[in-house]
Amino acid sequence: MIVDSLCVLAPHACGSQPFFQQCSTFKELSQPIRLSDGSVLGRLFHYFDITREKELDQTKSEFISIASHELRTPMTSIKGSLDLLLGGFAGEVNDETRELLVIAHSGCERLIRLINDILDLSKIEAGKMQLRLHRMNLVDSVQRSVRTVKSYADSLNVKLEVEVAEPLPEICGDKDRLDQVVTNLLGNAIKFSPPEGTVTVSVKAVEDGVECRVIDTGQDGISHSEGQGVAMLLAVHHGDRASFERIWQWTKANLQVREDNLLAWRWTPEAGISDKNNASDGDLLVAWSLLRAFDKWHVPAHLQESRNIARDIREKLLRKTPQGLILLPGIEGFEKSVL
Repeated sequence: MIVDSLCVLAPHACGSQPFFQQCSTFKELSQPIRLSDGSVLGRLFHYFDITREKELDQTKSEFISIASHELRTPMTSIKGSLDLLLGGFAGEVNDETRELLVIAHSGCERLIRLINDILDLSKIEAGKMQLRLHRMNLVDSVQRSVRTVKSYADSLNVKLEVEVAEPLPEICGDKDRLDQVVTNLLGNAIKFSPPEGTVTVSVKAVEDGVECRVIDTGQDGISHSEGQGVAMLLAVHHGDRASFERIWQWTKANLQVREDNLLAWRWTPEAGISDKNNASDGDLLVAWSLLRAFDKWHVPAHLQESRNIARDIREKLLRKTPQGLILLPGIEGFEKSVL
């Protein structure tokens, strides 16, 4: 949370003025202090002076406001020109050209709406961005996004596939925001896919809504402990306990195969675990996600599993050096460079 600006009276440096008022902004972070049995003893509070950061943020907001105003005018002109072309002002256009113009027109409209939203910085910063919710079919959003990125995928020789498990219920959503999310996910997946790779968009009904997944072949099915830890943290952040448990159970079964509680750093579909060395950043992320899961869902096993990983990190990976305490990137292969 951000603490309200704290005003401090301080003497003027030269003494010519008795006092001046200096206002600072502080950020508050807190975490529970737990006993060995998991019970909460109290909370530890940290306060950080972020006055300079707030000033920079204000400067950034002013720049975005000016830039957005400058962008809106040419985008409106581009949209008007596309309207004229689609209306036949410059003569008849063939079907292929019309499809490209429709894609450009749709993208232009979405960009104008996004620029208009950026202009209202006060709502964005206050977390009051207004969503335009209405009943819609998520497949329509997926198909628009696929059309938008198709030329990009073709340029990188990446194939796009859409898998829809019918029947699908309608959802309540913001069309522009969903288009933006799916388009960004597709763009990233295409960017990191190898030539002749495939990016698949899977849409299916789930218990409480519709699930959309963007699946790429950029990692060839390979899983790393870091990626598992990040996925677990995201599941906790969004309150998705089912996904968290599914990811953690797979991670335990396939990566936590060492004699200690640390995780093997990589799993491949062909060989499984070929190198049992750990990756310390992956272990930290998994331990952290388990601790956050315990704070949210109060499962004692999560707390114990987090402590087991943390204990082995402390006992096996920390080294005292003349430069201070350091954390080895992994148990094997780094000792010489430290000593």
